[in-house]
Amino acid sequence: MNKMMRVCTSYLLSMMCCSQLWANGCEISQITSNQLELLPEQHNSSNMAFSVKCPQPFNISFNSHQSRSDGISYLSSGKHKIRTKLSAQGDRHITWATPISQQENITHHYVVTATLIEPITAITPAGTYRDNIRILIEY
Repeated sequence: MNKMMRVCTSYLLSMMCCSQLWANGCEISQITSNQLELLPEQHNSSNMAFSVKCPQPFNISFNSHQSRSDGISYLSSGKHKIRTKLSAQGDRHITWATPISQQENITHHYVVTATLIEPITAITPAGTYRDNIRILIEY
């Protein structure tokens, strides 16, 4: 029997955060996707990218409800879990779950990656496995 499983993770930008950003002239642009979808194969990865430009210096951090500071996280479907690795790249080194300062009036580009690190086996329960990635922008 061929088992099909859908695993996905999506990012979430707080609407309150975004409305405050826009009111102060910050721009979030070039968003490539609002959801990262992973195929049920070990080491499969998915990326999304976006850009931020603010007229004042700001801090940005990336985390997940279920992630540790090293980016190890998991997707869950009810009580079932599958381990993943989350990371972010930008024009400066980014440590997962650690705010980094960014200069004003420069368009900063970011890429968020989710990688499936746990093998999907015949005993892995089928289902939709999810996690939310949070991107926090503070100024």
